[in-house]
Amino acid sequence: MELAPVILFCFNRPKHTTATLEALKACRLASETNLYVYSDGPRNEEEAYLVNEVRSVLQGVKGFKSVTISQRKFNMGLASSIISGVTEVIQKHGKVIVLEDDLVCADSFLENQNKMLDYFEDHQQIFSTSAYSPPIKYPANFADDLYLFPRTSSYGWGTWRDRWESVDWSMEGFNEFIQSKAQRRHFNKGGIDLTPMLLHQKVGKIDSWSIRFSYAASLQNSLCVYPKESMLQHIGTDGSGTHSTSSSCYGHTSNNKVIHIEHFPKEHEAIAKRVRKFWANSLIRQLINFYKRMAYISLLKL
Repeated sequence: MELAPVILFCFNRPKHTTATLEALKACRLASETNLYVYSDGPRNEEEAYLVNEVRSVLQGVKGFKSVTISQRKFNMGLASSIISGVTEVIQKHGKVIVLEDDLVCADSFLENQNKMLDYFEDHQQIFSTSAYSPPIKYPANFADDLYLFPRTSSYGWGTWRDRWESVDWSMEGFNEFIQSKAQRRHFNKGGIDLTPMLLHQKVGKIDSWSIRFSYAASLQNSLCVYPKESMLQHIGTDGSGTHSTSSSCYGHTSNNKVIHIEHFPKEHEAIAKRVRKFWANSLIRQLINFYKRMAYISLLKL
């Protein structure tokens, strides 16, 4: 099995970056893995110090088969940085494992992600893999290590070149989508927060690669494969991130278990219902999002 390279995206959090790298280096297979690091540039002079601190951390990185560091001269933003960085590496290697600078993985992370990428590569229904799973309660009779869910993950994920290159980042079919109840219902099988996020992306309120990746998977009726137990901890919900706020709802534990894929996993409705509940907006937010969607349609006279 040819190991997938790991891509790490970092910005202005040296302590988080250090923790992420130390955990990744401790993984089994780390010494056989090519590591690519993309360090985004500062948005202003005040951030330049922290960005330089991060880059000082990166200069001492060892413990991998190879380390390739790309330092952005200017700030690209997370979405543009990830889209361009993944495109560059995946064209060379055909598959990738992706981390951001606030994810601390278990020792089994690389072993498990490579196992999933190898097993599901020829299953076109699978759009990506995830190392994270929301902290939900599983049915007592659920014994598998993996489950399928129609929402891609941005936390310790992996994918293949053909899936990545199938994404239309410009979302040319969005106007048809936003007017179609059937398409929105299908997309929202991954969570009722998805369509509002996609609308915010379209009107420029957010700049997210992840929501567009999930949208592309939905258009192709594809799924993401999730572990029953998370292989990483999300340490970025302490208010330090550009796109995150302080929160503990993502869970603070990771499991070092080596997964076993004895058969192709299935979608499990009881699990899907609990995952959708985890990502659900409040009733007030749902009402606000409904009127925003109607305003968008009215404004553009669709």
